[in-house]
Amino acid sequence: MKLTAILFAGVIIISAATSCKKEGGNNNNNNGGDHHTNPPTPVTDVYAAGFENTSNPIASYWKNSAVTHLSSDTKGAATGIAVSGSDVYVVGYSVMPAGNTVAAYWKNGVRTYLTETTKNSEASAIVVSGSDVYIAGYTGDITGPTSKQAVAVYWKNGVQITLGDAASATISSFARAIAVQGSDVYVAGNVTGPTGFAATYWKNGTAVTLSGSKPEYSSQLFGISIYGNDIYATGQVYGTLTAGDIPRFAATYWKNGVPVTFATTTATEAIGTVVQNNDVYIIGTLNPTSNTTLAGYWKNGAFTGIGPSGSNPPSSLATSFCLSGSDIYVGGNIGGFTPCYWKNGALVQIPGSSGSIFAITVVTK
Repeated sequence: MKLTAILFAGVIIISAATSCKKEGGNNNNNNGGDHHTNPPTPVTDVYAAGFENTSNPIASYWKNSAVTHLSSDTKGAATGIAVSGSDVYVVGYSVMPAGNTVAAYWKNGVRTYLTETTKNSEASAIVVSGSDVYIAGYTGDITGPTSKQAVAVYWKNGVQITLGDAASATISSFARAIAVQGSDVYVAGNVTGPTGFAATYWKNGTAVTLSGSKPEYSSQLFGISIYGNDIYATGQVYGTLTAGDIPRFAATYWKNGVPVTFATTTATEAIGTVVQNNDVYIIGTLNPTSNTTLAGYWKNGAFTGIGPSGSNPPSSLATSFCLSGSDIYVGGNIGGFTPCYWKNGALVQIPGSSGSIFAITVVTK
């Protein structure tokens, strides 16, 4: 699903999972003084990426709620963010005058296009591992009558790598999330054919197609996380959950390829996984009614809403997440165009902004 649909058509399914990090340490360079001096208090900076509406939607990121506009000469959005040392990396897309979107990344505010600017492409997620920068996304000619609509790729230090089996997809393939563990690169998304779409992740370029719990399901991934030897892929499946029910999207995660679907009477989606003290948290969104959404998480299968509640509350959407120590951060929006995040379920709104957060990361130093 194209991310630009969120900006221009009101479609709300999007995610970009990201990571948190700690930098530096408590280096006490005390030469002969009081050896009992307390270590400095850690400083936590919250970075969030998305778009802000000015006269047009502009790719932007916020550091502790202070906004930085990226490339205000074009419409666009930021979909991923990473911080390494003093460098801030943001990925997303810019909209060209012809109307096509072009994958881009910004290092400290300077934009670099990842593909030629005449065809469609988007960047959806980023990971910085050591001196290497990994970006997931897609490239393709969506308007071409015979070409693939999109082909899942990732870029390592700017070099494009087409993912295995993606080019053979009948219609298209998309990469929406990326994780790196040691020398292994995991990319999550879906491959699409004429009869549906299949949740797929790629490990070092080799495709692994994940199954739903019923053969009539279609499925797609929005996030991937690695905990030790376990691979958690998160997304949703589409199908009939129970006999006589109507088809709907249902939040699902796969642990090492085994699906767990959260059956509800409303549509749901899952964007990421946090494993903490043997508890499994699945971050996502459900639809309490046909025209409202509620951000929240499933803890060991039980859903807890973190968005506004009460009588006729505004919709809320979870688009991204981050684990920092024991704290869980969830990025998203309220009412469609109020960017916000939740820290352990407590709401933090971005003051004075209209737009949405699509990615979040936290740095403690």
